[in-house]
Amino acid sequence: MSTVIQEPSVDVVCLGVGFMSGVVATELALAGKKVVGITKGPYWDYVNDYSTTKYDEWGVGLGRKYDHPLPLQSTTIRNNSSQFALPVRRYTMPIQYHALGHGVGGAAQHYGGGMGRQGPWGYQMESLTASAYGSGFLSSINPQDDTHDWPLTYAQYEPYYVAWEEAHAICGNYNGSPTNSPSDMNYPWMSTNYKLPPHPLTPLGQLFQSTVQGMTAPNGQPYHPFPTVSALASQPYTNRYGVTVNPCVYEGYCGGLCDYACETGAKSNAAYRTIPAAIKSGNFTLVTNAYIFRLELSTSGDQVIAAHYYDAHGNIHRQPGTVFFNGMWGYNMIWLMLLSGLGTPYIYNSGLGTGTGTVGRGLTNGYTPYRGTNVTGTVNIGGNSYPAGNGSGGGMAVYDLMDDNFIHSNISPPFIGGGLVSAGGYLGSGPGNITFAGGVSGPSSANPNGSMGSAFKATQQNKYLPTKQTVGATPFAPDLPTLMNYCDLDPHYTDAYGDPVSRL
Repeated sequence: MSTVIQEPSVDVVCLGVGFMSGVVATELALAGKKVVGITKGPYWDYVNDYSTTKYDEWGVGLGRKYDHPLPLQSTTIRNNSSQFALPVRRYTMPIQYHALGHGVGGAAQHYGGGMGRQGPWGYQMESLTASAYGSGFLSSINPQDDTHDWPLTYAQYEPYYVAWEEAHAICGNYNGSPTNSPSDMNYPWMSTNYKLPPHPLTPLGQLFQSTVQGMTAPNGQPYHPFPTVSALASQPYTNRYGVTVNPCVYEGYCGGLCDYACETGAKSNAAYRTIPAAIKSGNFTLVTNAYIFRLELSTSGDQVIAAHYYDAHGNIHRQPGTVFFNGMWGYNMIWLMLLSGLGTPYIYNSGLGTGTGTVGRGLTNGYTPYRGTNVTGTVNIGGNSYPAGNGSGGGMAVYDLMDDNFIHSNISPPFIGGGLVSAGGYLGSGPGNITFAGGVSGPSSANPNGSMGSAFKATQQNKYLPTKQTVGATPFAPDLPTLMNYCDLDPHYTDAYGDPVSRL
C-alpha cells in the first residue's frame, strides 16, 4: 500500500456515476463547475464491449459478468432482526436477486428499461390516506408502518420529470388532458408528451388494449390503457445536452435473466446520455475502477471535506471538494454514510417495535412486481407473430388500479395503494434458453424434455411456432416502508478491504 495520493480539490465530487450522478455532474459541468465523478467499475463502450460478448446467456444470467463483483463486496440478508444475516455469495433468482451495477451507468447498463412516473398520490401517501380513511388507517393495516410524505408534491417535481425524460430519451404517448374516456392514453396528471413515441404494439398488447377499453374499472369509470413507457429509444434522437442517441434495433437480446446490455446504446443510462456531455464540457473528470470507502468529515463533524477511495492497484486517493453528491446505489449509499459516521444510524428495537435514528431507515425495494396477486391464461396468438423485440416495449398498461384510484375502506384484509397492470411485451425480448429460478432439470411430467439435451434444444428451436401462448399479468406496485425493514453494518462479514458490509 502506498502513501495517500492527494488529488486537486474541485467544486463538486459525485460518488458513483449512474443515473443520479450523471445528471448532477452534467448540469454542473455545463454550468462551469469543476466536477469529479468516481465509480468502482469501467466505462463500458457499447460497440467494443457488447457487440459480441453480450450473446452469452450463461455468462450474463449466471456469471453476471457485467455486474458488481461479489468477492470485492457483498451484502448480507436476513428476514428479521433476530436472525443471523448471511452473505450473498452468488446472484440467483428469486432468492438473492440483489444485483448491483458495475461501472458508469450502473445496473442501467443491462436493465429491462421499464420506466414511468410516480403519481401525485405516491408523494403524499401518508396525508392523502389519512384524509380519505382516517389518521389511524395506516397503523391499522400495519402497526410497523413507516410511511411519510415526500418533501415536495408531484406538481413541484414534474418539471424535473420532464427535463430528465428529455435527457434520457424516454418513450411513450400522452394524448392530452383527461376526459375519462377510453381514448386517454397515459397518466392524466402529465402536462407534456414524451419526446419519443412508444415502441410498436405487439398483437397481445393490441388485444389487451381493446379488451380493457370495453371494461369498467372499480371506480365506475372506463379503463384508460396506454403504451408501456420505455427507456429504450424508439427513434434516433439528440437530447437536451446535445448527445446523439441511437434507436433500438429489436434484436431480441435485451430482457430476460438479469437483462442484457445494449450494443447500440439505445438502452438509457448515464454512460450514453449524460456523461458524454459532461466530458465534452472540459469541466468533468471521470475516475473509473475506484472503490470509495470513506467520507472525511471536518473537525466539527458537520461537513464532508474529502472522499477516500482505492484505485485498481490498491493505492489510496484523497479527493477533496466543496460539495459532495451521494449518487451511489441504495445499499452502498447507506453503507458509506454509516462507515463514515455521517448522520445518526437507525437502530430498531424489536421488543418495542420502534426505532431511532435515520440512516438506513425505511429500506424498500421501490416499485416491484407484487407476487401475491397474478393471473394466467391462454390466447390464440402465435409466438411467431413477434419473435424479437426488447425488454420494455410493445405492451399496454392501465393505471386505474394504482394508488388510491379505487375505494380502499371496505377491503379485507385492508391495504393502501394498488398496482400498475400491463400486458403485451415482446415475447422475444430475451433468448430465454436458461432459467435459474428452477435450475437445470431432467424430464418430468410438467416438462417432459427437461431443460437439457437434444430434445430440449429442439423444443427451444421451435418455441415460437405454436399458435397459442400462455400469458399472465402481475401488478407492479410500491414496496411500503416499515420500521422493521432497514439497513445497517454487518458485525461479522467484511469486504475485500476489511470494512463491514451492509446488512439488510
